[in-house]
Amino acid sequence: MGQTQTQQQEDIPNEYVHYLSKAATTAAHHIYGNQEEVQFLVRCPKCKSHQFDDQLGRVTNCFQCKLIFSVNDGQIQIRQDSTLLEDKRTFQITEVQLPQLESVTLYVNRTILDPALIKDNVIDFQRLIKNVLLPFFSVRQRVLESGIKFSIGSFEFRVVGGFPSKGIITKQTQIYCYGYYTQDTTRRVKILSRKPSSQLDFEIKSYLSANPKENQLIQDSTIKVNSQKFLILQCDNASGKIDRNSIIESIPNVQNLRDVKLCCIKCPVQYSHSRRDRVKEAVRRVVIHSYFCGFTRFIEKGQILRISEFEFQVHMFEDHGLVVPNYTQIDIDLISPMQQQQNRQFQQLLPPSLVPSRRNDIHRQHTQQIEALHRLLNTFILLNENQQLLLQLRNTRASEELINLLPVRQITIDFINQHQNDDNLIKCMICLEDYQENQFVRTMPCWHFFHQECIDKWLHKSTLCPICKTEVDTESQMDEISI
Repeated sequence: MGQTQTQQQEDIPNEYVHYLSKAATTAAHHIYGNQEEVQFLVRCPKCKSHQFDDQLGRVTNCFQCKLIFSVNDGQIQIRQDSTLLEDKRTFQITEVQLPQLESVTLYVNRTILDPALIKDNVIDFQRLIKNVLLPFFSVRQRVLESGIKFSIGSFEFRVVGGFPSKGIITKQTQIYCYGYYTQDTTRRVKILSRKPSSQLDFEIKSYLSANPKENQLIQDSTIKVNSQKFLILQCDNASGKIDRNSIIESIPNVQNLRDVKLCCIKCPVQYSHSRRDRVKEAVRRVVIHSYFCGFTRFIEKGQILRISEFEFQVHMFEDHGLVVPNYTQIDIDLISPMQQQQNRQFQQLLPPSLVPSRRNDIHRQHTQQIEALHRLLNTFILLNENQQLLLQLRNTRASEELINLLPVRQITIDFINQHQNDDNLIKCMICLEDYQENQFVRTMPCWHFFHQECIDKWLHKSTLCPICKTEVDTESQMDEISI
């Protein structure tokens, strides 16, 4: 009798699932209409070699002749500005047999987001998905890969999660977009790595300094540095960019969690006790599953998770760990509306430092105040350094005779092809532009070379090499320097 009644309850459509699918920002969406099937290959307009095209309209380069171009709706457009390059290729990509994406999670760049989509400091993700994302992916097949950035008109998105990590969006793909990232500077980052913090700090900052377009960190996503992928465990304000004052901390051992319990301390859905299990199942499917789908998320004991309009407190035996898809079992505990009201009344009687959610808010305010002081202090330090540098430069300018003693050479196509995988050799580290055939470069005594115009302007202000700070020596045998 009991089993029959349970089966009848399971057969009844869950109205709470339907409600949350319409109201929750974490709800999954699907494309509509008939997508145009495409071949993910185009021919380079210069050398006619086959190039992989993900149909996202990103600016890329030919792996063979290095021509910079983009493909929009099948139309190839040649670009002259190498700073627009979004997808740099050094080898041929011929993937045409790609899997279909089961799910994909996108974050939007809030820094350049249309203010019309923000009301009371809250982004209207439902409008963003229905008016921007779904029409874009419904027109034709497109390929997404975890970690890439792409644009739709004036909107910028990043793929932060998904399964598999690369594939084609279809009608069956569950599309999530409930988060955002900013381009503010982040002061502290925790990254999963066995490397010492000092070594990791140097590697990441050096790489991002040479590749500024990739300087964007998002919590619980990965960052690729010199072909290595690192998981970002924690990041101030959940996203941001790294500068020279940012602190990068290496966390070597973080275990995968087997079981986690999330206690819902704020539930916007009103329900009776008899409907508790149905609400619990709806929250699990629409809110919790969407939040952890396609992610390896780092959580801590006692942490408050704010997901859509819900708030959950993390309960587990470990101090911290990773929630891994298809491995970690997540249990949910709902607090009744009466219990929620009693908890709020009780919390109002406690000092703010004893209430977890209010304690987090106080800690966040203190952190923001400390960050503001750090920014102010760094500003004074930079102003002081710049003033000292200007005073030094007045007395350390190179003369025209000294500059003319430095040899000048011409870049050849053979040199570019030989060193195409080494940015330090094929890119001027002053203007950060790639060297082009027949361009002239001037070589310093330390063997570093730069565009002739760039280094001449530099030497009129300083006699030090922009990279290694070696001083120009008039007695050096400059005739022996070559490239």
